[in-house]
Amino acid sequence: LESCNPFLRKALYQELEALPDVTTGTKKAKEGDRNGCITCSVLTAQEKADLAAKATAARVEECDRRGGFCRVIRMLGDSKKPLVGHNCLYDLMFMYSHFCDVLPDSLGEFKEALHGVVPQVFDTKHLSSSSGEWRDTQLEALYKEVVAARPGGELRLAEGFDSYVKEGSERYHEAGYDAWITGCVFAKIGNHLLTEESPKMSNNLYLMRSLWTLNLGGTDNIAVSGAILHCSFQDKSVSTSDIISSFSNTRAHVRWIDDHSAFVVLPEVQTASK
Repeated sequence: LESCNPFLRKALYQELEALPDVTTGTKKAKEGDRNGCITCSVLTAQEKADLAAKATAARVEECDRRGGFCRVIRMLGDSKKPLVGHNCLYDLMFMYSHFCDVLPDSLGEFKEALHGVVPQVFDTKHLSSSSGEWRDTQLEALYKEVVAARPGGELRLAEGFDSYVKEGSERYHEAGYDAWITGCVFAKIGNHLLTEESPKMSNNLYLMRSLWTLNLGGTDNIAVSGAILHCSFQDKSVSTSDIISSFSNTRAHVRWIDDHSAFVVLPEVQTASK
């Protein structure tokens, strides 16, 4: 037959597919070629079954290929291995919404759903903040302070993936490098903190500007210890360093509420119990 337009080609397909013993297909001279021809074959019952099985297998393989990182998430959950992140709530929300399901409407449903996908999470932002030991819990600063304070120990990458440990290889804010130094921080402070407080540390995620953690496994917990002051300022230019310098005799952590107020936590100042 001579070449025809898309409308006539569709009509031809419909007429041929109505014939009980005819199987139609498309054949192209080369891959990616826009032009092709319709093929018609008369197949036995076994040949039809084999062709259908082959098509099904191809569709399954394509679906599996498109699954991509979803398979990694499933493997993590099935392995029951802990997931370690730094200030990772939004990362987990992104991961869940893109590779698992639509984000639930309520916080309770989200906590339950995420906990089902990732049974155990450790947030090094929460671990370092709650200890009160480190002056700056921003990842880059925390990593440098932890490595300096706790030298020793062997931390290594898999063979062939050692570019991050070479001298001068720092690549802060690159996803792979940040993942590496987050693991280093966890390795150096994790054992020290988790010996007796694992239930409080596991599955508790750091919340910006909050005195609480988000506990994926149950009731949310107070994230800080010590005296908590509520401070307000008329001057909008007051900065975190200004507040910390006002408490020069003790360590202070600042949790901003808005431009004019903040909670100041003094972990070394204990309050009287009721």
